[in-house]
Amino acid sequence: MVERSTVLQFVQIAAETTPGTTPGTGFRKLQSLRFEVQPEGDFQIHRGAPYKFPSLAILNKESASVRIPDSPATYNELPYLLASVLKTTTPTVPDGATDARLWTFDPSSTAADTPRTFSIEQGDAVRAHRVAYALFHELSLKFSREAATVAATGFARPLQDGITLTSGATEVPLVPIMPHTLDGYLDPTHGALGTTKLLRLFSGELTVRSRWQAVWTVNSAAASFAAHYETEPEGRLTLLVEADAQGMAHLTQARGGATQFFRLRAVGPQIETGQNHELTIDLAVKVSKLGSLQDEDGLFVCNVEFVIVHDAGWGRALQAVVKNTLTGL
Repeated sequence: MVERSTVLQFVQIAAETTPGTTPGTGFRKLQSLRFEVQPEGDFQIHRGAPYKFPSLAILNKESASVRIPDSPATYNELPYLLASVLKTTTPTVPDGATDARLWTFDPSSTAADTPRTFSIEQGDAVRAHRVAYALFHELSLKFSREAATVAATGFARPLQDGITLTSGATEVPLVPIMPHTLDGYLDPTHGALGTTKLLRLFSGELTVRSRWQAVWTVNSAAASFAAHYETEPEGRLTLLVEADAQGMAHLTQARGGATQFFRLRAVGPQIETGQNHELTIDLAVKVSKLGSLQDEDGLFVCNVEFVIVHDAGWGRALQAVVKNTLTGL
């Protein structure tokens, strides 16, 4: 008997054209992201009188959960998560470029967005399983001088066990977002974004939660959830900065309820002449919590929390742009 070794359980992922329909080709191996796929069930446990122990365990809802714990953020893998959590998009060719591609994720504040769903396969030659209609509804991006990591959570249709892994999966090239290439900016207007660098920014976390929810219906033809819909999203930004004049300016902004604009930017290796790997995330934010003043490795710092808001002048709440060599998901 051949054992199922954990170290050999690799994952491959394919973008679905129709949610819930697994493509026959086009699977990719994401070398940096760690996937945890788990079966999920909502059971009704019933005990009838006068019995001491339950007599029924009824599976009412069956689905699967998909989780990516903190993993290194990379230029070519991040679009997979952004396309699911924010909205799907088609890459464009920047002016003067041949190999570079520009991915712009621009969710609407008022209109419906269309996310990308995926089929995910996990296993080895001994045994494997698959989930379809995998949709990520939560994303977290953490950054500091020590690391830039991404995490995500989602749901999927029920786990299909005992499958044969789809052959021909190709590896997505790894180009990590290096911590020393990151910069953070905070400006009073969107037009000024990228002007005022946060010189004593130590760490931060951007989270987007509650983007999608599953539709459960009374329908014998639906073995799991039938579809998805948008819910009220929750967007947060937390920054750890030195409690100097720049860092303490958040008190004035909070008292006035002012909208500010935050930019996280990284520039990576060259793709071709005039084109580098790049990440730019822009947010409209307001201070939502007056964070604590505390010690951090001998420095006096403050932890400031912002809520992501819609800005009428900009016409949106956030936008993420990734430049890489990925021509499609």
